[in-house]
Amino acid sequence: MDRNEYILDNQTWYMKQMNPGQGIEQEIYDIPPERDIAFSGWHYATIPGDVYSDLQRAGVIEDPYIGRNMVKQSWVQYYEWWYICRFNVPKDFKEKDLQLIFGGIDYSCEIWLNGHHLGKHEGMYSPIKFDITGLVRTYLDVDNASECCNHLVVKLDIPPQTLHNIAGLHHTFSGDYLPGFIPVGIWRSVKILAYENARIDDLYVHPRLTENGAELDITATLELKAAANANYDVVITVYDDDTNIVHKKTARFYPGDNEIEEIISVPDAKLWWPWDLGDQPLYFAKMEIYENGNLLDIASTRFGIREIKMDYNPGFTLEECETPWTFVINGKPIFLRSGCWGGPPSFLYGRNSRKKYENLLNLAKYGNFNNLRIFGWHPPEVDDFYDICDELGITTWTNFPLSSQVLRDDPAYVNAVLYECGEIVKERRNHPCNIFWMGGEEVFFSEAQVRSHNKRMMKEVGRYIKRYTDVPYADASMMSSAPARKLGYKAKECLHYNGAYYAAGRTAMEDYFANPLLECAIVPELCGAAVPNLESLRKFIPENEIWPPGPSWGYLMANLEILRAINMDIFGDECYDSIENFIDATQKSQGEVYKFAIEFIRRKKPHMSGVALCHFITNRPLMKWEIIDYYGVPKQALEYVKKAFAPLTPSIEYSKRRFMPGDEFKANVWVLNDLYQKYENIVCKIKIKYSDGKEDNFEEVIDCIEENISKKCFEISSVVSGELFDRFNIFVELYDGENLIAANDYFLIVDDQLEALNRKVALYQAHRTKTLKYGKTLYRDFPEVLELD
Repeated sequence: MDRNEYILDNQTWYMKQMNPGQGIEQEIYDIPPERDIAFSGWHYATIPGDVYSDLQRAGVIEDPYIGRNMVKQSWVQYYEWWYICRFNVPKDFKEKDLQLIFGGIDYSCEIWLNGHHLGKHEGMYSPIKFDITGLVRTYLDVDNASECCNHLVVKLDIPPQTLHNIAGLHHTFSGDYLPGFIPVGIWRSVKILAYENARIDDLYVHPRLTENGAELDITATLELKAAANANYDVVITVYDDDTNIVHKKTARFYPGDNEIEEIISVPDAKLWWPWDLGDQPLYFAKMEIYENGNLLDIASTRFGIREIKMDYNPGFTLEECETPWTFVINGKPIFLRSGCWGGPPSFLYGRNSRKKYENLLNLAKYGNFNNLRIFGWHPPEVDDFYDICDELGITTWTNFPLSSQVLRDDPAYVNAVLYECGEIVKERRNHPCNIFWMGGEEVFFSEAQVRSHNKRMMKEVGRYIKRYTDVPYADASMMSSAPARKLGYKAKECLHYNGAYYAAGRTAMEDYFANPLLECAIVPELCGAAVPNLESLRKFIPENEIWPPGPSWGYLMANLEILRAINMDIFGDECYDSIENFIDATQKSQGEVYKFAIEFIRRKKPHMSGVALCHFITNRPLMKWEIIDYYGVPKQALEYVKKAFAPLTPSIEYSKRRFMPGDEFKANVWVLNDLYQKYENIVCKIKIKYSDGKEDNFEEVIDCIEENISKKCFEISSVVSGELFDRFNIFVELYDGENLIAANDYFLIVDDQLEALNRKVALYQAHRTKTLKYGKTLYRDFPEVLELD
């Protein structure tokens, strides 16, 4: 038997624009629900969704994602938006206790049902719950009823215009790749829960591994409405295809909230693993409450059995790094091959779907990601995301939405943030994929933040969520910036490797990553950027601005000098002669940057324990970091990352990418193995091909590749041949007998390293000069927009 829930998402919803205060003055909340005529001039609405998507469907606005339409549609965020749902309910609801649940509303709202004021709410992530027993009307025969008898009204307040007031209660909507376009809407599902006197809340399964299997600490809150104390039967069932464990007890509960806690043993438990280390078995837990044999309520959840711990990275002293950054799952340390999930799939919630999540997350697994990091500029994800990650074996690292702000310190705000963080954890803690919580994103980034409440807030969040979870927590990313060190954080905790993008042209890519000042335990952000495919570009850039690039490129975050400088670094040419060549070059350059950096970091394992690309996706069309564009189309960088993130891969270590004819090219050959599998007598074959036809071949037998290791195996040397600006390619293969088990490839350039750097510096200086004058705006690359006459 399933829980008695009535989903309102697919009922009839309308929406309408109102001036501030107008809807209250005209008593919109009390329109009789019986006739459609009252809704003349209203637009149909979709739930879950957002105001902009509803307006676009109604023909009121154009697609916000095309060109600079977001600028034209900013008027939306200065009005109230009223939503009305007209619905019937099953006739047996008349005799039930009822609870109305909004999964989430962005951001501030007021709610009525059948003219009764239910309340107000502020905060995007916490569910909104009201007892509506006795307020819902029913007809005798709802199947044949021609009129709806219930009228749910939601007033969406004008969204807040400054992040300072709502950090932690809402995600970031402005910054270096967000335009200040403020979303608003009923972004999560709406439902009515029917029960009899008793309601089960917050069913949580906390697994602990034992010698013989696992113990499950199962907890829940039972709310009783009964006026008298009574005995109740609690039945808990844990099951999967092969398991069915039933646990029963009788207990006395009291009116109000009662805590239930039971421990159930699961012998020979099947453990949940990341996809590259094992299977992803999932169990179900069901809790039922009976009174005298009568079922009052039922709740269920899906979970996996796994254990998460953290360990210190070897090679650092506690004075260098005092936080454990190595993830240990079921007793096995793993290297985090991660990407920043710049989701949800759409910034506008009404465009999201499970199909989009499935497509994107399957691409992550295809690209050999074993983790996705939801960083603090973006909202913690919805059920579909975590459900699919559970099934695919992709672990998740979830930041709370505290980012790039000087946070307030007044008690009311702090308490509101802590409450939201607690609700975020409670909703997601049964997902085995969720292996890490983090407080803030770039909250130790400036001198103002050093003087602020930010550090205290990160500590308070960590302490607060411990009441709900024992999944590991860390304060923030990054924790080793200069401002963070002033606050007492250590110098080699975690850093963002973003200089290869933001300072492109100032130095060679390989010299940037070799800087000893970047040594740290883990890298939560690694930047690289590229232009989307031409087919995608045509969907959001007006045709007359595609080539040469027009102002919409700048508005959608294309830093043209940076992209050209990175092309110059990788190819020795800006590749700016045609749109096709420019797109192709930026995508391959992005791939080369990511691939070089990933292998550089993986070769330092276990000293370094993970890296997250910034980003895997972004939530609107952009000319920026993502390797899967907004339309779900991979950039070429995905194939480069797939090779670099392969659990078993050979890796060539070289100190520079440019060599003159006659120079000696020397490199170390490594094997990077993230698997818990040992290999013996592996043959490594290497071929270096020069453009003039010269070819050097190497073959070595690697006696043993131990499990979970990065191992330097041997050196190779070759005399560079060819003409200036030619390329030469390196191909590496690993064979176990006749079977090819891993492969990798590289290209380098015949060129002078110093002269190449001088050519790039000019582009870097041009970009820096424009940024100092115009800031991070479209005017940097398109100053002509400022000239109106």
